[in-house]
Amino acid sequence: MKTRLLGIYGIIFVIFGALAAFFFHQTFLAPAAYVEIIIGLILVGVYLFYYLGEATKNFWRKRDVFFGILGGFFLLLILVGVNVIAHSKWGEQKWDLTTNKIHSLSPESIETLDKLPISIDVVSFVAEPRAKSLFKNLIDKYQFQSEKIKFQQIDPDRDPEQLELLGAQVDQVVLMNPESGKTINLGTDQFNEQDLTTALRRLLIDEVKKVYFLSGRGEGSINDDKSSKGLFIAKLLLEREGYQVGELDLSQGIPNDAAVIAAWGSQSPISEFEIQILEKYLENSGKLVIAQDPLLSAAKDRIIPSGWAPLLKKYGLQFGDAVLIQNLQFQSQNIPSASVLGVSYTDQDIVKDLQGNLTQFPFAQAVESFGASPIGEQKALVLTAETVAAVKDLKVLSQKKELKNSGPYALGRIVNIAAPSTSKDSADEIESPSAKWKSQLVVFGDSEFGNNQQIQNAYNRDLFLNIFAYLLGEPDSILIRPKSWQTSTLQMSDGQKRGVYFASIFLVPQFIILLGLAIWAMRRGRKEGEI
Repeated sequence: MKTRLLGIYGIIFVIFGALAAFFFHQTFLAPAAYVEIIIGLILVGVYLFYYLGEATKNFWRKRDVFFGILGGFFLLLILVGVNVIAHSKWGEQKWDLTTNKIHSLSPESIETLDKLPISIDVVSFVAEPRAKSLFKNLIDKYQFQSEKIKFQQIDPDRDPEQLELLGAQVDQVVLMNPESGKTINLGTDQFNEQDLTTALRRLLIDEVKKVYFLSGRGEGSINDDKSSKGLFIAKLLLEREGYQVGELDLSQGIPNDAAVIAAWGSQSPISEFEIQILEKYLENSGKLVIAQDPLLSAAKDRIIPSGWAPLLKKYGLQFGDAVLIQNLQFQSQNIPSASVLGVSYTDQDIVKDLQGNLTQFPFAQAVESFGASPIGEQKALVLTAETVAAVKDLKVLSQKKELKNSGPYALGRIVNIAAPSTSKDSADEIESPSAKWKSQLVVFGDSEFGNNQQIQNAYNRDLFLNIFAYLLGEPDSILIRPKSWQTSTLQMSDGQKRGVYFASIFLVPQFIILLGLAIWAMRRGRKEGEI
């Protein structure tokens, strides 16, 4: 009876498989239909084999015990193997099925952990239950990835001596480099991957580099955490990367500890005297960032010179004399916007990892090249889309005239001035791409992408930090965007939708038929046994 059922099962599989192959041949279920036909033919073949070779039936019956023992042995081996794997490192695999990998460390953090040269002590004095649990979940990910993260939880009430010894406060976590004795304290608002990985990197840095932002011409202040044009968030992000940040008035000269000088968002033309100071700074192996918005006339109808022309000309650059306008299409209408998007990037180290992402520049002018730099290597960084117009006469904007696309435009460029030639041996010791350059100049036609209001939009933050990381000789600086939940939706083509539809029609009835036959065979077998 059981052998005959194999024949019935085979016929059912062949019939339903053929129907499925006919209806599903243009869907992702077509391979499954062909597999079902093959299984059906095999079952029919087994049925025919039994009835055409009746003489072999007794032979196979005598071997049932042997195959049963052999199957049990293999099952035992499988169970033992699964148990061994479960208690090994392989058995600790974790699966993150969220769209944005919200429960996993970023590749940058994993790379940092893999490259740790020494063990890092992490001591938690967190008493508040929720914060304690939050940090424990976070540090578990780091310990799973690296054995060099040594974590210890201390009750600050029971062991206040340790709290005082490490210079910590209640609800803080202390990270310590045991070789140098350097420590970094994290508060509860820093219990996230970005701050923890940044702290690990900072523990291994001996020299603290200083960035100066120019002041005195209406620039946003690094201490302004209230207004939208302030640079307080930018300062905070740079400090979390391990740098010191200060303001600089050029009339006082340039300090010897200036690793990078940023002229960020001057609201009035720079003077010839200041240009001379900065030119000399660049000639003496300086690194300068210029982020300059278009300066408008009193009537706000045209751009006026910003004063940077003499310095930029020396390196083959100039600012465009027009404001860039993004032409947006909405319901067959063209809507001009002064906020321009950076949509493509070159292979330069500052921007190569931003491919496929957007940066936003609220009020920009192009950074143009009028030929190769006579004293350095020049390269574009960020480019607009083609749907951008350059407007010189700003009165046109109020007239609602159609603006002709003339993009793409370069929103930022870099000039690398080569250092004097060195021997091959010394060149091999260079650790960062920027180390071989005597001096460097980065120029952007917008500064607002780095202010309090805009730096967290799109990928502005990553671009901003990448600029300084590259100039400071740390192109691998960790830039981890906060992970967020994303809605996961299944997008199906019309063919895939048809496949799911017919699967519900054929597979469910087929399953019911096979299940019914199995139950019928079991009941019939019991009755025959009773007889």
